Amino acid sequence: MRTSTVIALFGVVGGLTVLETTAQCQPPAAVVRAQSASKTQQALDKSAIENTFTFIVFYKVDSAATREMVNITRESTANRAECSDVVTANANDPAERELVERFGISRAPMPLTVAVAPNGAITGVFSKSLNAQHIEAAIVTPTMARCMKSLQSQKLVFVLASHDDNPQVPLGVRALQKDPLFKDRIELTGLRLDDPAETRFINQMKIDA
Repeated sequence: MRTSTVIALFGVVGGLTVLETTAQCQPPAAVVRAQSASKTQQALDKSAIENTFTFIVFYKVDSAATREMVNITRESTANRAECSDVVTANANDPAERELVERFGISRAPMPLTVAVAPNGAITGVFSKSLNAQHIEAAIVTPTMARCMKSLQSQKLVFVLASHDDNPQVPLGVRALQKDPLFKDRIELTGLRLDDPAETRFINQMKIDA
């Protein structure tokens, strides 16, 4: 009998609560924006198309600390240049206001480096220290990025883990999808247990693949 493992994720940036049950049983599109988009937003749009991570160094003053953060970020991403890009953004620039507000960092101490996945999920925020290990942690798997994006949108995420592309959705999850209180707050995403790109996530969730 074929089985699918379902991982329910609850939370927001900074922590997850995991509930695992067993039930019997794609690159993100870039958002088309006007040419008036800020320099940083244009970089994010480009990363969405190229499927790379963007490390944005936000600053308010072009100080020695800012330049040091930029240099450290570039040095730390050097070994992952094929899937990452580093850009700078002046948080005082009116053109960047929408992005600063979206990330909720207007009052954060700066310089500040924010890691953004190709789908727009924030995968890391670094204010004081940054090294290659932080970069590796921020470059998450595709399924992790989808989950983070949904969680940051205040969604409840169910990860359907299986060895094929047709995981079975448990009856309990189907019931929640029909419940008026939950149907608009639920996201389902698939996880192939035989996908090497998802090894980190599978190990982190302690799934028996």
